[in-house]
Amino acid sequence: MRKEDREFEETGAFIDLMSKKERKRWKKEQARLKEYEFEIPKATETTINQSENTIEDNQAIQDLCNESDNSESQSEDINQENEIRQKDSVTEQDTQIDVTQSTTNNINELNTSAPKVEISLNEDPENIFEQEEVHSFNPVIPIGIVLMLIYIFFVLLIIFTNFDNDIFLIANATLIAILTIFFGFTALSNRNHVNVFAIFDLLLIMIIFLFNGVSILNYDNLYDERKQVEKASITDNIDEPKQPEPEVVPINEYNCTDSDENITVNIKEEKNYITYVERIEVVNSKDIADEIEKIYKDINGITVMKDNTKITLQFDFNVLDINQYKLALKAHNNLYRLETDFSYLEDENVNFEKYKDIELRNLTCTKKESN
Repeated sequence: MRKEDREFEETGAFIDLMSKKERKRWKKEQARLKEYEFEIPKATETTINQSENTIEDNQAIQDLCNESDNSESQSEDINQENEIRQKDSVTEQDTQIDVTQSTTNNINELNTSAPKVEISLNEDPENIFEQEEVHSFNPVIPIGIVLMLIYIFFVLLIIFTNFDNDIFLIANATLIAILTIFFGFTALSNRNHVNVFAIFDLLLIMIIFLFNGVSILNYDNLYDERKQVEKASITDNIDEPKQPEPEVVPINEYNCTDSDENITVNIKEEKNYITYVERIEVVNSKDIADEIEKIYKDINGITVMKDNTKITLQFDFNVLDINQYKLALKAHNNLYRLETDFSYLEDENVNFEKYKDIELRNLTCTKKESN
């Protein structure tokens, strides 16, 4: 049983179970054992040397006894002296054996009560214990507690708060998943790598805290879509120069007729310039109606319609070529042998007042009410 206990005490698991105070006391005992380990061989060697010296002395005395020619009284003295030396030697040997036995018993008791640590002669025992104390701290437990608190915080954030933006929740879930993976590496790694993964865990925890702190304090500005749209619209209104509103130009309409009501002219005017003219005329004969139709036919911007002796002409001056208009109107007037005056034309535009004085001088014009 004692052998099994000593084998268990020599393992590193037993050292981890010791408290700091017990380790210091055990360190002192091991230092004392180290001194005993050096003293025992010396004591044994001294005892052996003394025994050899005693044997040599006895042999020398015996030789002297054999060679001596002295008297019996001298021989008896030598024998007595030899006996005394032998007794002293035996007594001294017994004392050394007792000391050795006592030292051995003390070593066995220390080995039984304390775990054994292999100490190199060239290595300081204090350094070994300092290294063991440094590696004794395990960061897995505190990091695991912090990770559980982060899980609880995230669940409460989803259930009991209005921070429900998809980007905010996805970013949180991603960071927590990465932290969980690194925590798994930390828990499964050995002592040489546990501190490396623990550093990554701490960095991720700091990133999670900073991200949530900034996001919660500025949630409305960062994740409220309505406010972002309002800000964008305000920015657009500030950045873009206001376009001047188009000026509303009134369109005036006039109806002009002659006394016999054979000619009716409807006019649209904007800013004193004619944009549209509709002329309805009843001619004397069908032949004249045919001639008029031929004159205005196939001219872009002029529409001609004939109904027996009734001719309807529509002039769209927005698309009508002024030169074609002059040629057609001159041919039309030649049918009646009338002179043509184009003084109402100003470049490409038709002046309403001049047109009314020249072309509509025999007609009476009235302005229509605007709708």
